[in-house]
Amino acid sequence: VTAINLNNMGHLLQEIGDPSNALSFLNRALLIWEKSNQYSSDPYFASTLDNKGVVLQALGNLSGAKRFHERASEIYSQRPHNSDTAINLSNVGIQHLREGNLSAAENYLKHALEVQKEALGLDHPDTGIAYGNLALVYEAKKDFDAAMVLRKQALDIHLWRLTENHPITATSINNIGFLLHEQG
Repeated sequence: VTAINLNNMGHLLQEIGDPSNALSFLNRALLIWEKSNQYSSDPYFASTLDNKGVVLQALGNLSGAKRFHERASEIYSQRPHNSDTAINLSNVGIQHLREGNLSAAENYLKHALEVQKEALGLDHPDTGIAYGNLALVYEAKKDFDAAMVLRKQALDIHLWRLTENHPITATSINNIGFLLHEQG
């Protein structure tokens, strides 16, 4: 339970923009996990690995981030139709996007979207986020028409399932505005 709480605190600190302190909590959680004998297939352990990958990404350590995302992927692959698996696939896809490997990014993010649709349904807000993540690839490829289709799908889901004043909906609207700006 302590490792799970440390992981949650690390995730929260990352979300509010404090990756250095997040890393400290995640490292403590990983030490606890690795001292136990039951961590190798535990989804909470995988979550901690994945969260550390996100933090390392934020800190600019892309090779370290990749290592942790891949370790998490090994565990999540045992649960292929799970929302946590989709989040990990998205994290790996974003990692590839940051490295400029658009083909791999596209494959991972498409897979993440399919898993999210299967795990949570077509109209879940997290499915909308997966559409938005995939749009990033098409924006990087300068395929603005394909990106706009995905951005509109994300916005439609967020307007349907969340309020129009919800931060996720606002982000979807902002992303469409950014895309329109990029198109000129």
